[in-house]
This record gives sequence, C-alpha cells and structure tokens, in this order.
Amino acid sequence: MMNDIATDNEMHNQVMKKFVDLLNEYGFLPPARYGAMGAMFDASFGNNISIQNTDYLANSKLNYLHFTSLDSAAKIINGGVLRLYNLHKSSDKKEYSYAMSVFEDLQLSLNYSTEITERRKQNLFYTSFTQMSSLDSKKHWEEYADNSNGVAIEFAINDDYLKWHSIFLSTIKYGRKDEFKPMVDELIKLHSKYNLQRAYFYVYVDPFMGLHKQIEEYEWEDEVRILIDFNKLPRQDKRELVSDDKEFGENVQYFELPLWSEENEMTLKEVELPGPEFLEKVFNGKDTSDIPNRRFPLPQLVIKKLHYMNSENTGKMKELQAKIKEGLGYDVELVLHRLN
Repeated sequence: MMNDIATDNEMHNQVMKKFVDLLNEYGFLPPARYGAMGAMFDASFGNNISIQNTDYLANSKLNYLHFTSLDSAAKIINGGVLRLYNLHKSSDKKEYSYAMSVFEDLQLSLNYSTEITERRKQNLFYTSFTQMSSLDSKKHWEEYADNSNGVAIEFAINDDYLKWHSIFLSTIKYGRKDEFKPMVDELIKLHSKYNLQRAYFYVYVDPFMGLHKQIEEYEWEDEVRILIDFNKLPRQDKRELVSDDKEFGENVQYFELPLWSEENEMTLKEVELPGPEFLEKVFNGKDTSDIPNRRFPLPQLVIKKLHYMNSENTGKMKELQAKIKEGLGYDVELVLHRLN
C-alpha cells in the first residue's frame, strides 16, 4: 500500500511539473498545486506577475487616456474617484462568452451555463483607457468624448503594479478567441498520457475572460483595462459595491477607486492590519489562520493632463483644473488639442 502511495505521489509530481512547465511555456507564471492524492491540479492567475511574460500585460510606465464627457469628468474630479463597473455594463454583451468558448473542450470542472456566466461577469470590474496615440483619433473623440465636446483625461500609474493582488493592467485582445487553444490541447494530451481518470486540471482563467473582444467591431478602440477580480480580493480589500440599476440595469454594479493624492496615499498603499491575535478576539475564537494581516495595494492613478478640443469649453476646463488642485492637491496641465 505504501509503495502504491509513493508511486502515485511520484506520478503526481511528474504531472505537476509538466503542468507548470506547460503554463510557463505559454508565458504564464501562476502559482500551481495539486490536491489530495492528485485529485485536482490547479493554477490561478492572481496578479500581474503571473502574466508578465505575455503580451496581456500593459506597460505601467506609459500614460493612458480616459475619454469622457465634461459632466462625467466633473464627477470623477469632484468625487476624487474613478468608477469600476462590472462586465454587465460592457457595450459588447458577448465578450465574456466569446472568450470563454475556447475552454469548452477542457476538463476544468466549470459550468458554462448562462446563469454561471452571468454570475462571473458580476464579479469582474473594470475601467477603460486607451493609448496616447488615440488623441488623434476622431472616432474616440466622437464616440466617447461627447462628440468632441468632452475631455480626454491623461492618467499615470504612480505605484508598482506587480504588487497588485487580483488587479490587472492589460491590453484588450481582439479576435483572439483561440489564444489558449494550443495550451488546452496539450493539457488534454497530458491528461490522457497519464490516464488521470479520477483527476482533472483546473485553470482559473476568469480574469482573461474580461480581456477579449471581437475584432470586427472593437479593434479601433485600442483599449487598455484595469480589471479587478472582485471575487478573489482579500476580504480587507473589498470595497462597497453600488448598484446602478436605474441607468444600466439591475445586474450592473460599481465600486469607486480613489484617485491618488498625498492625503489618501495610505488608503491605496499596502498596509499592515491587526494581526491574528487581535482577529481571534474579533472573530470569537474562530480560526483566522487563513486571514492575511495586510491589505494589498490598490492602483494609484494620477491625473497628468486634461485634453480637450472645443475652445469654447476653456472656462469649464479651468474650473476642472482648479478642482483638481483643491481636491487632490496637485497641478495638471490643460491642453487644447488639434487633430493631426
């Protein structure tokens, strides 16, 4: 019996190594493990480190644009927050199921029913940006900046995004539904080779399902997203969710990400929280060993410039500029833009 267990463990170790090597081969560096007696080999993508060798990861040293109307810009600036909505708000209602379809043949123990898909969309929150080159895109100004009467807010990232937990900075992939297909095929072969009849592979891929769109309609957007897997956030990092059913429907929710300022920097940074001894008292003796005693950092977004095209809005733009100085404590540049 002991020899059988040893043999099983040896085989499981071999499978685990091949599983990890295969993920690494495709550029992914997620933590991986297997459950009791190798019943489940699983890997999950929990941060930007796990995708840093892929072309999903965007460059945090670049600035990005957020096109919006003057009214919406005023809400962002006056409130000092940027709203992240769940995928139910996406203009592409099929984007999640479109990306998910490649996994139908893999034994991931996932349910692809409409109900489950909608539930997953509920927990993926995002805000959209685009590349700086889009400043000269007439379509961006027309579609997302109130027919050129709005503003393009230029943001910079002020912290180390490799420390974010369950928060991704990624470019959107267009028309790449088969991105994972070769890896899926190899995992199926691996499962067959080792005759893993009682075991299965589980790759938690939900974040990637918010990073694909169909090429025909959306490629022009050149979109970059901050995407948060709310379901995977540590309990200390969960922010209050707000329903927005009046404007977007009953399933649409958002939470507010504070913009960086010296005053709220500690709110966004990784901070130590009360340790296990304190938590045990709070939780009346319940096991708290799995509760991390820190809060992970949230993205530190800084407004660098306000770009606008309608010179008649200069007065309103100066008001927004003054509000940033008053509320966030720093100066930003106003840029009256002309398309090249």
